[in-house]
Amino acid sequence: MCLPTHLGSKTLDTKKPLYLQPLLVFLGAIALTSIYEVLKETLFQERLSLWQSHAITIILSACIATTVALIIRHRIQKAEAPIRAALNEKERAFQALADNLPDKLLRTDPEGRALYMNRALLDFLGVPFEQLKGRCAYDLEPCPANLLLDQAHRQAASTGQQVEYDHVFQTPDGTRQHQAIRIVPEKAADGSIISVLSIGRDMTPYYRLRESEQLAARVFHNTSEGVMITDAEATIISVNPAFTAITGYPPEQALGQKPSLMRSDHHDDEFYASMWGSLKETGLWEGEIWNRRADGEAYLEHLTINRIQDTDGYTLSYVGVFHDITESRRQDERIRHLAFHDALTSLPNRALFQERLTHALAGHRRDRRGLSVTFIDLDGFKNINDTLGHDAGDQLLQVVAQRIRDKLQREADTVARLGGDEFVVLMENLQ
Repeated sequence: MCLPTHLGSKTLDTKKPLYLQPLLVFLGAIALTSIYEVLKETLFQERLSLWQSHAITIILSACIATTVALIIRHRIQKAEAPIRAALNEKERAFQALADNLPDKLLRTDPEGRALYMNRALLDFLGVPFEQLKGRCAYDLEPCPANLLLDQAHRQAASTGQQVEYDHVFQTPDGTRQHQAIRIVPEKAADGSIISVLSIGRDMTPYYRLRESEQLAARVFHNTSEGVMITDAEATIISVNPAFTAITGYPPEQALGQKPSLMRSDHHDDEFYASMWGSLKETGLWEGEIWNRRADGEAYLEHLTINRIQDTDGYTLSYVGVFHDITESRRQDERIRHLAFHDALTSLPNRALFQERLTHALAGHRRDRRGLSVTFIDLDGFKNINDTLGHDAGDQLLQVVAQRIRDKLQREADTVARLGGDEFVVLMENLQ
């Protein structure tokens, strides 16, 4: 790990005081020589030889210089102690902070060789730092992603400008990670680049959320079912194209309105009260409802409404999904009509007549209500088909069916065609 070289605005320079030692030794030697010459004349009353003077001077100078150096070293160490303690504390704090960050940190020298990696990056790589220290990313694994990383480190070191880019990395377990990478050059006090710090943030959850939102938006706009979203006060805030296609209301006419904009006259207030009661109680309502298009036409839709809540249980919005079932209902009714009615005369057929007769007999047994069954057969009908053709025979059957229907005075009476030229009349509740 590359240690910080400064703490606040106080610069640590342990070499400067040592420059004074030679000067102090020289000055001390001159002073001692002068003192010695004085003492020699007063104490020894004689003049020493040149080599004796030099030897005594050198010995005394060395002793004084050593003493001065020890004093200076002690004072330097004493002055350095709080600074070194602060640096150690700063390093420890940096280590603790870096190892507990979710971001991945990599510090390299200007050439891109690894100096430090935090715990998140080591866990991501799954390799001990001892195997990575002093090596470039591309040396560890020659791939385009690592080549780009090394080049970005060198660019930041050479220009002194930070570099930012996004990249997709392949994790050791084979999954893909989107990383937002910021590379920052670290400068010394003189402005030179001493190291480069790379910070990688995992943006995979963000990209997955964005992809999910984009998918939801595509589904919202392309689904064939109408979608209407309201706020908690049931004011329309969003509709999809299918909503406009079904209802005829463009977004500018629907947004800001209430869903009652499309209300028809087919349901009473009790129906809508029951709907909102179900939504408030269970958060869901599903059923069939008649609404009205922008042109005034009523249509039947199958509607599902869901309540959307936040984590605290407060209602955020309501989402209604519906599709037009008017035509399918008409088709169902048409199929049911064909199943129980004669295709030529539209009279009830044998199956529907049997059902109504069974019901009438049950009522007769229970309430002793009178009923009658009248069979009608057309004589000579085969000759008409043979001589005039089947089209004429069909027209005759239609006319006979209508005349029998016209003779009955009550809606409850049934005229049925059993087949061919056979008709039957069921009359209930007779006195």
